[in-house]
Amino acid sequence: MNAAPRYDISPGTELTVNARTLVVNRKTDHGYEAADQASGRVEFLPYVMLARLLKQPGLSLKKPMSVTSAKAQLRLGTYKAVEALPSKQQENGAFKLAICAAIAEIHDAIRQEKNDPDYELSQRKLDDLELRENIAELASTYFGKKISVHVASGGNRLIWQLPKGRKLNEYYNAYLGCVPKSIAEIAADPIAALIPLDHLKGNRRRRITWLIRDMMTEAIEHL
Repeated sequence: MNAAPRYDISPGTELTVNARTLVVNRKTDHGYEAADQASGRVEFLPYVMLARLLKQPGLSLKKPMSVTSAKAQLRLGTYKAVEALPSKQQENGAFKLAICAAIAEIHDAIRQEKNDPDYELSQRKLDDLELRENIAELASTYFGKKISVHVASGGNRLIWQLPKGRKLNEYYNAYLGCVPKSIAEIAADPIAALIPLDHLKGNRRRRITWLIRDMMTEAIEHL
């Protein structure tokens, strides 16, 4: 008798067939525990049953967002995609992404040159003038517009200036945080992690929960 094939499906994966959706909870030695999305009823799917389910015509499989993807989307607030944001914000995001892509390429080249795969960049290193000039030159080709290292004097035209080492280090770490830790993890959109949140400025989202607010109101009324 042939052994039932085993599958590696991440918790949170949605399996939809015949208008019914099951959400995978966890993997066991003999199959998967899954919950019906509509009723919440938990059931067990042996590997042999899962194999049959995966062969059903019209099956759709939706992988869960990675932690980095979820954080990136959460950053955007009410917007679900970068493309929905104003063009100015998208351009600023593309500017930062071009810089990070340039840093990543140069970082890799430095590691190979030094034969040190663990070589890391830092705020101090990213303030080095020669390195900054290399980053600006390469980032300009990615961005499609000139990125300057030095502050331009006079004039009202828009200048895309390379930030200082502290900001570069901050952007680069956010960029690296979008890289999946394994092939099973879905990469996050780096622009979503880098784009400025101008649309949230002045946003009056509640900072406290309704329960705490009601408790504070009741306490004030009894003063």
